[in-house]
Amino acid sequence: LISKLGNWQKVKNLLNSWFLSLRKTSTPTKVTTHSIDMISPTLLGSIKREEGYVGTVYKDHLGKDTIGYGFLVRDLWMDEDIASRLLERYLEKLALEVNRRHPWVVEAPAVLRDVVYEMCYQLGVGGFSKFRKTIKLMIDGQ
Repeated sequence: LISKLGNWQKVKNLLNSWFLSLRKTSTPTKVTTHSIDMISPTLLGSIKREEGYVGTVYKDHLGKDTIGYGFLVRDLWMDEDIASRLLERYLEKLALEVNRRHPWVVEAPAVLRDVVYEMCYQLGVGGFSKFRKTIKLMIDGQ
């Protein structure tokens, strides 16, 4: 463990903060065989505090691509329900950006709006914006 973390002082500080937070917990956490029951708020808070959150890919102290709360990108996997939620959140932000850059989309028929959003998802808003003649035809309702 110590060789993986690479810094004994960091391990010592982590253990000290962990034990201090355990003393503050008045009631013991019930542990069952279900993994979700084994994740205490103390553990979750400790990892969030120690790792910090970074919303974009960055290189950690070992030069590994990392994101979020210290997740190694190469070790990530995603359940379909999580991917679906991420897609929905991404599309909400994308739609706001499309609507800001192309205000006519807001009033467009739903089918056309969906086509524009999907094109922007595939090409990026900048890529879609290069289709000037197509956009003109869309605005003119053709």
